Amino acid sequence: MNGISIGKLPRKGFVLAYFPDRLVFSPYCVKGEELLTQEKELFEKVCPDECHFFDHDTEYRLVQRRSRGEVIELVLTADEEEGTDPDLLFTEDVLVSKEYTETGMPEKLRVTSRYRYSDNDTLILDMYRISTVD
Repeated sequence: MNGISIGKLPRKGFVLAYFPDRLVFSPYCVKGEELLTQEKELFEKVCPDECHFFDHDTEYRLVQRRSRGEVIELVLTADEEEGTDPDLLFTEDVLVSKEYTETGMPEKLRVTSRYRYSDNDTLILDMYRISTVD
Protein backbone atom coordinates (compact mmCIF):
# COMPACT_ATOMS: atom_id res chain seq x y z
CA MET A 1 0.00 0.00 0.00
CA ASN A 2 1.95 3.00 -1.33
CA GLY A 3 5.25 2.13 0.32
CA ILE A 4 3.81 1.33 3.78
CA SER A 5 5.22 -1.88 5.25
CA ILE A 6 2.10 -3.27 6.92
CA GLY A 7 4.12 -5.86 8.86
CA LYS A 8 6.10 -3.14 10.66
CA LEU A 9 3.07 -1.21 11.96
CA PRO A 10 1.81 -1.53 15.52
CA ARG A 11 -1.26 -3.78 15.15
CA LYS A 12 -3.65 -1.12 16.48
CA GLY A 13 -3.21 2.57 17.16
CA PHE A 14 -3.46 5.94 15.50
CA VAL A 15 -2.20 7.36 12.24
CA LEU A 16 -1.06 10.95 11.73
CA ALA A 17 -0.44 11.50 8.02
CA TYR A 18 0.37 14.59 5.98
CA PHE A 19 -0.96 14.41 2.44
CA PRO A 20 -0.40 17.16 -0.16
CA ASP A 21 -3.91 18.52 0.41
CA ARG A 22 -4.84 17.50 3.97
CA LEU A 23 -3.94 16.11 7.36
CA VAL A 24 -5.32 12.76 8.49
CA PHE A 25 -5.46 11.85 12.19
CA SER A 26 -7.53 8.75 12.90
CA PRO A 27 -7.53 5.34 14.55
CA TYR A 28 -6.46 2.28 12.55
CA CYS A 29 -5.88 -1.42 12.98
CA VAL A 30 -4.17 -4.12 10.97
CA LYS A 31 -6.04 -7.34 10.16
CA GLY A 32 -3.80 -9.87 8.48
CA GLU A 33 -2.01 -7.81 5.84
CA GLU A 34 -4.73 -5.17 5.50
CA LEU A 35 -4.75 -1.66 6.94
CA LEU A 36 -8.18 -0.75 8.26
CA THR A 37 -8.80 2.96 8.71
CA GLN A 38 -11.48 5.51 7.89
CA GLU A 39 -9.12 6.88 5.24
CA LYS A 40 -8.21 3.53 3.62
CA GLU A 41 -9.11 4.69 0.09
CA LEU A 42 -6.92 7.76 0.43
CA PHE A 43 -3.89 5.66 1.46
CA GLU A 44 -4.49 3.37 -1.54
CA LYS A 45 -4.55 6.29 -4.00
CA VAL A 46 -1.94 8.72 -2.63
CA CYS A 47 1.29 8.21 -0.73
CA PRO A 48 1.53 10.63 2.21
CA ASP A 49 4.43 13.08 2.42
CA GLU A 50 4.93 12.05 6.04
CA CYS A 51 3.14 9.38 8.02
CA HIS A 52 3.26 8.25 11.67
CA PHE A 53 1.53 5.03 12.79
CA PHE A 54 1.82 4.70 16.56
CA ASP A 55 0.60 3.17 19.77
CA HIS A 56 1.95 3.48 23.31
CA ASP A 57 5.30 1.76 22.65
CA THR A 58 6.06 1.84 18.92
CA GLU A 59 6.01 4.32 16.05
CA TYR A 60 6.36 3.43 12.39
CA ARG A 61 7.35 6.49 10.37
CA LEU A 62 7.45 6.95 6.62
CA VAL A 63 8.79 10.18 5.09
CA GLN A 64 8.87 10.93 1.35
CA ARG A 65 11.86 12.96 0.18
CA ARG A 66 10.49 13.70 -3.25
CA SER A 67 13.37 16.01 -4.24
CA ARG A 68 15.80 13.10 -3.81
CA GLY A 69 13.40 10.34 -4.82
CA GLU A 70 13.90 8.67 -1.44
CA VAL A 71 11.65 7.18 1.20
CA ILE A 72 12.82 7.17 4.81
CA GLU A 73 11.29 4.38 6.85
CA LEU A 74 11.84 4.15 10.61
CA VAL A 75 10.56 2.02 13.45
CA LEU A 76 11.06 3.69 16.85
CA THR A 77 10.35 1.93 20.14
CA ALA A 78 10.21 2.83 23.81
CA ASP A 79 12.67 -0.03 24.45
CA GLU A 80 15.37 1.93 22.59
CA GLU A 81 15.05 4.70 25.18
CA GLU A 82 15.68 2.39 28.14
CA GLY A 83 19.16 2.87 29.52
CA THR A 84 19.49 6.26 27.82
CA ASP A 85 20.90 9.05 29.97
CA PRO A 86 17.74 10.74 31.33
CA ASP A 87 19.34 14.13 30.68
CA LEU A 88 19.20 13.29 26.96
CA LEU A 89 15.47 12.46 26.90
CA PHE A 90 12.69 15.04 27.01
CA THR A 91 9.07 13.93 27.23
CA GLU A 92 6.21 16.28 26.53
CA ASP A 93 2.47 15.67 26.51
CA VAL A 94 0.81 17.67 23.74
CA LEU A 95 -2.88 18.54 23.74
CA VAL A 96 -4.84 17.43 20.69
CA SER A 97 -7.13 19.91 18.95
CA LYS A 98 -10.77 19.84 20.02
CA GLU A 99 -11.86 19.06 16.46
CA TYR A 100 -10.28 15.61 16.90
CA THR A 101 -11.04 14.91 20.57
CA GLU A 102 -14.76 15.52 19.91
CA THR A 103 -14.67 12.50 17.58
CA GLY A 104 -13.25 10.15 20.23
CA MET A 105 -9.56 10.65 19.57
CA PRO A 106 -7.14 10.92 22.52
CA GLU A 107 -6.90 14.24 24.33
CA LYS A 108 -3.10 14.10 24.50
CA LEU A 109 -0.18 12.66 22.56
CA ARG A 110 3.27 12.13 24.00
CA VAL A 111 6.39 13.26 22.15
CA THR A 112 9.65 11.81 23.43
CA SER A 113 12.66 13.69 22.08
CA ARG A 114 16.03 11.97 22.04
CA TYR A 115 19.08 14.21 22.15
CA ARG A 116 22.78 13.50 21.73
CA TYR A 117 26.03 15.41 21.75
CA SER A 118 27.75 16.09 18.44
CA ASP A 119 31.48 15.68 17.89
CA ASN A 120 32.01 19.28 19.01
CA ASP A 121 29.88 18.79 22.18
CA THR A 122 26.80 20.59 20.90
CA LEU A 123 23.49 19.17 22.10
CA ILE A 124 21.35 18.25 19.10
CA LEU A 125 17.97 16.58 18.58
CA ASP A 126 18.69 13.08 17.31
CA MET A 127 15.16 11.71 16.96
CA TYR A 128 11.65 11.95 18.36
CA ARG A 129 8.87 9.41 18.85
CA ILE A 130 5.11 10.03 18.97
CA SER A 131 3.01 7.82 21.25
CA THR A 132 -0.27 7.64 23.08
CA VAL A 133 -0.50 8.64 26.72
CA ASP A 134 -1.60 6.06 29.32
